[in-house]
Amino acid sequence: MKPSTTCCNFRKPEKGQAKDKICSKFQVSISTVNRLLFSDPIVKSLRQENQLKENLNNYRAQWIGAVKANTQMSAKELRSTMPSVYAWLYRNDRDWLLERNSELPCGRLGNYSSIDWDKRDVELQDLILSTMHRAYGEYDQLRISKTALFNLVPSLFRLLEKRTHYPKTRLLIRELLQRTG
Repeated sequence: MKPSTTCCNFRKPEKGQAKDKICSKFQVSISTVNRLLFSDPIVKSLRQENQLKENLNNYRAQWIGAVKANTQMSAKELRSTMPSVYAWLYRNDRDWLLERNSELPCGRLGNYSSIDWDKRDVELQDLILSTMHRAYGEYDQLRISKTALFNLVPSLFRLLEKRTHYPKTRLLIRELLQRTG
């Protein structure tokens, strides 16, 4: 059979059918199928498009399944569990992948954007004042040393390490340390 007549009868490759099935159906070798695919650019490109669509569906389904199974994982953590799927999607379907990844938890620790620092500041002030009241009773005119204050509230030193946090508490501490007794 000549390649040109076989090619006219043989439109299965453009549908993306597996080469081994084509070989058995038309009783030709795999090299004949490959030669026909490379000789007809239209069939070759249609087959590649169909293969790409099939791979897109397959890899997307795997990624979506992994995301659904691991809702608390970040994109980085998911990527480490299935690197080949991530790599294929990143190379061939990057926009889709990045869009899906933007919906995932970021995985970063230490993001303080959701902390209400004003509320924490007031709570720390209350803690200092209530601790002083328990320790000294009436303390309106009491002059306290820095060491005594930090001994009363052991976490105070660690909390005040970041200079931009707790401005009201810092003012209270200055007032307590400057009192004359």
